[in-house]
Amino acid sequence: MWNNVELLTSDDTGSGHINGGSRKENVTALYQVDLLGRISSEKASLNPKIQACSLSDGFIIVADQTVILLDRTCRTLQLHLIFDTVVDVVGLCQEGKFLLVGERSGNLHLIHVTSKQTLFTKAFVKRDNDEYQRTYHNFIIEKDGSNEGTYYMLLLTNNGFFYITNLQLSQIEQAIENTDLDLAKKLQGQFKCSFISTENYHNLGCLNLVAGEFASETPVIIGGAGSCAFSKWESDSTKKEMSLKNFVDTEIVKGAKSFQLIDNLLFVLDTDVCF
Repeated sequence: MWNNVELLTSDDTGSGHINGGSRKENVTALYQVDLLGRISSEKASLNPKIQACSLSDGFIIVADQTVILLDRTCRTLQLHLIFDTVVDVVGLCQEGKFLLVGERSGNLHLIHVTSKQTLFTKAFVKRDNDEYQRTYHNFIIEKDGSNEGTYYMLLLTNNGFFYITNLQLSQIEQAIENTDLDLAKKLQGQFKCSFISTENYHNLGCLNLVAGEFASETPVIIGGAGSCAFSKWESDSTKKEMSLKNFVDTEIVKGAKSFQLIDNLLFVLDTDVCF
């Protein structure tokens, strides 16, 4: 358990350098690395699960079950949370006012950063803690262009993804500021969720996803293993679910790689002949 977080001042930050050239070259360092803080544990972990992400609204560090949220300058500790199981995914939204955390147990938490309140906890997937198998592979939360202050969320698992809409975070934030907890709870109850299975396409599991908003649609591209390498999904007009629009067969990708390798080999052979 990583329970000791120490942010260092400008006077006691150690620094190092990274050289951009080869060992034989004597070049000036291109980057300077400053030690901004230390995160330690009373009991050392043999195989710590470490991840970090720098966002426009803050900096998140995850170490096993511990989540640390810093401000955008990495000088102020905003949250230091310890969960029951290893944390798979994290994210910030609504200008850094809300933190979302997905645990390996399957629990997803919505946390209001300023008040440090956990507003919402739901087990989208129920499973035992597994040190080696992630429950959530990726997580995306974006603004819903059709409704100001409302968000949608995509939560990728091994065999599909959850599509969660009507996250009225702006109104929830306002309700919390007005200490109207009944309204905040009511708004949380209006979240809409559907699960889209990908087992017929990525039958050996999903790996990652990307999403972008084009006009009124929300296309999602998933990369996975099995009979399909990539699949494209789009929301329907009701915004309640997603349907498959296209996919790329794994054999086609393998074939494309093979042709590219052959082309490269022929180019090398031709070059050798010319010389």
